[in-house]
Amino acid sequence: MIKKFNNEGVVDKFNWVNAAVVGDAQLSKIQVRHLDKVGVLAHCFQVFAASGWNVQELENIVFKQRQACVANVLFEGDSAKA
Repeated sequence: MIKKFNNEGVVDKFNWVNAAVVGDAQLSKIQVRHLDKVGVLAHCFQVFAASGWNVQELENIVFKQRQACVANVLFEGDSAKA
């Protein structure tokens, strides 16, 4: 996903685990699987900002052996703009 972003400037939607609208507010949820490397989340947030997404909540879970993570992101904005 990050290589595609670096090369093309877009997030590959096929790497999203779960993109769903959250019930009571105009918030959407996305899960991003990513490597535990410096700058990976910063690149994701650049895409979010360019899409006009306002991140409301973030949970980043680092898996055993600290090689991979999953970020759970609740945001306000049009999820079709990524």
